[in-house]
Amino acid sequence: MALGAEASGRTVGPAFMGMMLLVVFGFLGWVIAAYMAKILPFLRWMSKYGHGLAPATRRAPRERLVGVRDMMPQVPTGVALLGFAGGAVLLAAGSWSGREELAWIGAVVGVLAWLVYAGAMWAVYRR
Repeated sequence: MALGAEASGRTVGPAFMGMMLLVVFGFLGWVIAAYMAKILPFLRWMSKYGHGLAPATRRAPRERLVGVRDMMPQVPTGVALLGFAGGAVLLAAGSWSGREELAWIGAVVGVLAWLVYAGAMWAVYRR
């Protein structure tokens, strides 16, 4: 015996689908990316310079040790986080309105934002 939408003949409406897209991609994805932007540079800094025991921390007096804030590029990270939010809103709006081209634009904006974010993360591990 089938239960759920298939059993009753109902399908998920565009409002519910749009809300789920907004929650998953707009909120959860954004929060995870924002936390990763704080945690991963710290972990990389600790592995490279941590505990003051690494030779890299023993520098000439005029050389400044790289700080945790310096590990993550600020501009690409901000652009990527705004792109995540904008892409999720466009994706949800396309789902709500039934305009497929708007949903595609939102999906493309989200993917481009993830590529920018991946580049920023790559820069963290190169520092």
